[in-house]
This record gives sequence, structure tokens and C-alpha cells, in this order.
Amino acid sequence: MTQGHFPDFTLDQLESMQQGRRASGEADLDSLAPLDADQKVVPASKTKSVASTYRSSHTGNTTSTASGGKRNLWSDMTQIGHASTQKDVWNDDLYKEDEDEESSSNCLELKYFLRGIMFEFMHRLRTAVKYPRILLYTLLVFAALTIGFIFMIRVICDNVQQRLELDASLEASQTASWFAEIFAKSLIPLRSLQQAIKHSPVLHDLPYKIGNFGAEGSLPSIQGPKSTNPDVNDYRDVSGVCDDPALVEEFQSLVEGINTNFEFEDVIITYRAAPYGVYCLTNPTTVDFGGGKVLNTGPEMGWDAIHSEDTKMKNTLLDIYHNRNHVNIWGPINTFMGMEGVHVMCGHLAVEIPGFNYQLDGEDKSIWGFVMAFIQWSNLKKKSGIDAYYIEKGYSFKLFRTDMVIDPESGATSYKEVVIAFSEPWPEDHKLHSTNDEPFTDDNSIKASISKEDSGNWIMQVKTHKNIREELWYLNIIAVVVSFIIACMVAANLTEKTLNKLLLYKIMPTDAINKLNRGQTVIERYNIVTIFFSDIVGFTKMSGEMKPIQVMKMLNELYMQFDRLVEKHGVYKVETIGDAYMVVGGAPHRIPAPEAAQKVALFALEAMELVKSFKTTDGDKVLIRAGIASGPVVAGVVGKAMPRYCFFGDTVNLASRMESNSVQLKIQCSDLTYRFLRDAPQYSFKLEQREDIVDLKGKGLTQTYWISGITGTRSKLLTGELELSSNMKEVDDPFVQSMALSEQKWTRIGFPDSSLVSATSDDNTMVNRLAAILEYRLSLALNNPGAISDVVKK
Repeated sequence: MTQGHFPDFTLDQLESMQQGRRASGEADLDSLAPLDADQKVVPASKTKSVASTYRSSHTGNTTSTASGGKRNLWSDMTQIGHASTQKDVWNDDLYKEDEDEESSSNCLELKYFLRGIMFEFMHRLRTAVKYPRILLYTLLVFAALTIGFIFMIRVICDNVQQRLELDASLEASQTASWFAEIFAKSLIPLRSLQQAIKHSPVLHDLPYKIGNFGAEGSLPSIQGPKSTNPDVNDYRDVSGVCDDPALVEEFQSLVEGINTNFEFEDVIITYRAAPYGVYCLTNPTTVDFGGGKVLNTGPEMGWDAIHSEDTKMKNTLLDIYHNRNHVNIWGPINTFMGMEGVHVMCGHLAVEIPGFNYQLDGEDKSIWGFVMAFIQWSNLKKKSGIDAYYIEKGYSFKLFRTDMVIDPESGATSYKEVVIAFSEPWPEDHKLHSTNDEPFTDDNSIKASISKEDSGNWIMQVKTHKNIREELWYLNIIAVVVSFIIACMVAANLTEKTLNKLLLYKIMPTDAINKLNRGQTVIERYNIVTIFFSDIVGFTKMSGEMKPIQVMKMLNELYMQFDRLVEKHGVYKVETIGDAYMVVGGAPHRIPAPEAAQKVALFALEAMELVKSFKTTDGDKVLIRAGIASGPVVAGVVGKAMPRYCFFGDTVNLASRMESNSVQLKIQCSDLTYRFLRDAPQYSFKLEQREDIVDLKGKGLTQTYWISGITGTRSKLLTGELELSSNMKEVDDPFVQSMALSEQKWTRIGFPDSSLVSATSDDNTMVNRLAAILEYRLSLALNNPGAISDVVKK
């Protein structure tokens, strides 16, 4: 058995093919396209059409268009590079595009580019739709990425939100401390007034002039402007005492000095001094807040708070008299002295001077009295710039304290939240203006507590209006878009791999590809296959009369139809070389030899019918001839660069010789193929013996057959046996016999499975057949250890 890569032709074989062409009336390989005096191809209108050339060539009337004195296309090509011939035939006018198209190529370049992109996109889209796994994987990637990105965005947003909350917590603590500190500073003038009274000789003896309530020589008690109970005299008649110009001037001088030193003139709106708890001195006496809001302290002069029915004031005085140097804070009072919108805080501080005996709850206290300062809280907050700072930070704040309230009747205690300060409403053009009115809750705010001896326990509550998830909502859209883009890239990659895989599987079998991927050598032996060869009659003459692009277009149109038939009949296309077309049945997917021959024959017959009515888009008609042979082959991939799956063996050469010795629109087959077709499992073929004996090189005179058509279909018996023809006979060729027996199952020994294996009941014959099958399969197992499993299966 000789081996070689298809086409395995020697010079002698080529010469034999040339003689066969001449004997059949075809043009020689040296047939030339007619040239004019300028060595240009004569236009088609001046020559015969391809169809007429075929008709004349196959009726024996072909006239050569070449003359000994003229040069042709092939000779021009061989002369390229010679000094005498510098003309490139591929740049000849024959191969130039139309001048109009050439001139507009720049304009069409973008159009072709966009069209190419569109075609490629549609092709990939159809591939993705055809293979649902691509869409499934794409959707999974898109879903996974979207979920992952959104989860990551949420984690990042939550971390940022936590940082904002931590920042808000720090701001709450710092602001609470700041408020306590600045409020403590605002009380310094009150303490300064306390010390100034202690050291003022003018004001020192003022309590003696007023006297204890009800004591002999004290100022009498009377009803006053704030008296609510006619049975209770809660005022003292301080006229002539508290309006003494010397006292008023001294008190005013002290107040002005304090305001000048501490720059609190616009914060502390008025000061009061109450010797023995009686309102006596006030500076200033009137304060204009604007908008018709004026503070007048005259009606309160002479009020004896400790002996009034004002429980709150009584408790305040008791607090400061028992806890000296402690400032008792009222407020902020949002409606001060009936003036709405005037936010005032009031501080009370006892003035302790030894030697005074102020009677309080039956006890003598060395108390001069107390002083008061009214702090305009809104001015203090405005001066600090706290509102602008918090608006810039995107926060709102509320400073409050919790006071314990005792019910005087029941003695029950309760707690009341007293708001000390709060942030101003934000400007309407602020992006977070709509959230400013949201109430403070534990979910949207942070609390910080700070204790001050003078002002009690303060709680600073800071609300952050920034919801990072809501502010960065667009990140979710970006995540979806990015996920979509990546998913599209994955889909494009999967589609590309699928297309490459499909293309690779069209080039060579799956098993061969898997072996190559594993780095193994691809070589397989097939006991019986059927090979089909065909070529175009008169192709050499055609290629000389047509442009190369026209030849390629014609072959592509024809062989695309052949490829469709290959897929239809389940045969394997090996390759095309020029106008030659090679198909194999029984490989690489192993099937019984009669079935393989049947598939190839069906393909060949339908291909012939196709060619009879086939015309190219240019209107050219094509005629082919074909040959079929059966026998053993070896297939494999040789080399690493541009690997191809090829078949080797004498069967390849025999099939090629069957084709080269055939005639147009005829299918010639070998004797073994003839026998297999006689036993075709489904169809009965019309097989005709060729009248003339063909002299095949290396084979000698050989009887061949024509496959002319199908005469009918075969029916299967209930037992599974095929309805065999009556003229079956045992084949004497031991090689053919062993090949046929090798496919027979053990349970079928003695039954007629094909024309090569007849029925027998002779014990010796059956034993010989068993021995032949066993010997053959053991030899396969020894030569190929991997085949042992196949032997066991069979």
C-alpha cells in the first residue's frame, strides 16, 4: 500500500491524465486564451462563450486557439522579471476596476467599512441566537456583574455614610463643647457685675435701704403691675431708693465698663440688680429689637420675686442662694416679654457679701441679693457663624437640655426638653432645602452630651441630610451600563470562539482537534472508506478565458452547492484543490462500508443533477466528471504549520484515477464500490458495467462501473436482515473477505450480511470465519492498545 498526500500524482500520472483529457476531446493543459497583437486578452465578445466551448469540446469539435507564434497568459506569467518583459499581467487592463469605481473609491471606502461592520455584527448576532448558551452565559455574566457592582457600590456608599456619621458625631461633640464654652464666656460679664457690686461702695449698702420683707423699717410691700393676686403684695415701694441718680449712674458705669471690656454689648441686652431679691436697678431700661418690638423694664421695678406666687422664680432663687456661684439659666425664651421671635436666655447669679442677713425660709443668709443678665441668643449664634458653617457641611443641629420639672401639688417629677439653639432654615436654592424640615430622629441624627457646671447637661443633636445612596444613584446606572458593556464583550468573545471552533471543526474532525490540543500525533486507520473525486471538464481552457476573480467566483458558487449536499448526505468533505472536489464516506465517523458507499453515491448522483441545471451568476454553465473508489486508508495531520486533515493510501489514488478516466456527467466507480452499492442498506442503485476496460497505471486493465441512478429502495425484514439480491456470491479475495468479516458481529456469524459475506451453515466455514474475525481484531489490539476497548465492545 503506497501512501502520499492528496493529490498523490507522479509525472507519469499527470501525463496519463493529459492523455485522458485529449482522448475525451478536452483542451490540453497548454490551452491558451486568445491574445491580440498587444498581448491583451481578447474580450469575451470576440471569443466563444464558456458554454459553447464546453459543448464543442465534448462533441469532438474543439479547435485550439493557440498558435505557435503567439504568446499567451501563461507564457507572460513565466516571463515576469525578464528584461524583455517587465509587464505584470495582474496589473493589466483586464484586472483593473472600472474607472468610475476607481475614482470614487475614496468616497466608498467609509461605506464599505461600515457595511463590513454591519455584516460582521449581524453574523455574530445570528451565531449568538443560534447557540443559546452564548446568550445564557452573557446574561449570567451581566447579572453577576450588575449584582457585584451594585453590591460594591452599596458597600462603598455605606462606608462613606459611616464616615459622614462619624464626622457628624465629631461635629456634634465639638459644637456642643463650643456652645458651652461660648455660653460660659457670655456669662463672664454677669460674674464681673457680681464682683463689681461687691466692691462698689455706692451699691454696697443698698439692701439695708430696702430691708427684709415685713421687717421694721423696710420698704413697704404693695401691689404692682405684675401682681396677679390682690391678697398678695409682691412689690416693694422702691421709689426714692432705686431711682436715686447716684445709684443709677453707678450701675450704668459698671455695665458700660463690662460691655467695653468683653465686647458683649450686642449680645447681653440688659443687666439687673436685685438687692434682697427686689428688682431695683436695670441698664438699659429700654431695648429696641426692631419691628416695633421694644423691651421696657419699668413695670418690673420693685418686684419681690421670692415673696411672689411665681413658683419658677422662687425655685430659681432657692437654687442660686443655696448653690452659690452657680448660674441658673432660663431659656432660651422664644417669646420674651410678649415679643414673639425674640430669643433670649436669662442668667441668675447670687451676690454673697458677708454681714448681710437676708431671711430666706426662716434662715438668715449672708446674701446681698442677685444679679441678672439677659442674653439675646440669636445675636450670639449669628456672631458665631454656626449656621453658615452647618449649611456648608450639609448638617442641621439642635442644642437642648433636659430639665426636671416637679409638680408642686403632687410632687411628681417629669423631664422637659428645653431647646437652647437650633439651626436656621436653609436657603430655598439649597439642594437639600427640602430635607430641612424633616424631624430629628435617632435614625437620621447623632447625639453628643456635654455637662457644664453653670449650664447643666447639654445635648447636641446633629442631623446629616446627605444620603449617599440617594446622592450617588447614578452610580447604579453606570454599574448597569458597565456590566452591559462587559457582558457584550464576553458575548463577542464567546461568539468569536464559537465561530473559530465551528470553522476549525469544518477544517478537520473533532477527534483530530482534540488530539492536536493535547499535543498528540493525529493518525487513524480506516479499514473501508469510499472516496469521491470530481473535477470540472475543460477547466484549464476556462481559466484561460476568464479573470481569476471570475474563476474563483464560479468555483465558490458551485462548491457552496456541493457543500450543502455534503451536509445533507452526511459525508465528509476533505478539500478542494483548484477545480477538484474530494469527499469521503465512512471517515472520520466510522460506519459500515455499504452505508458509506451509499452516502457517497447519493451525494455524487445529486451533485450530477445539480450540475446539469447549474449556471453561475454570470450565466456560465459548468460540467463535471466524477470517480468513486472504496478501500482502506490512513488519515492524519502532517506538520504543525497550517495543519490539514489528509487521507493517504492507494484508495485515494484509485479514486483520483476513477475520476480522471471518467467522462463528463458520469460517475465511474471501482469494483469494490460496485459490490458495496449492491448491498446498500436503503437504496437500489442502477449500476452499469463500463464496456471498455480501463487501463489504470499500477493496476493494469481494470473493470469499472457507471453509477447511473437509483432504481428503488430496500425494505428491512422484521428480523433485521436486509432483503438481499438473489445473485449474491462469495468473494474469493481473502483481503476483501477479511475486511467484510471484520465488520460482522459475533451473533451474525453464518448470516448473509452483504454480497461479500454469504449465508452458510457449514461448521468448518463458521469456525474459519470466527478465527478470521478474532485474528483481525487481535491484530488491531496489538497495533493499537487503545482499540482493545473497541474489541471488547464488539
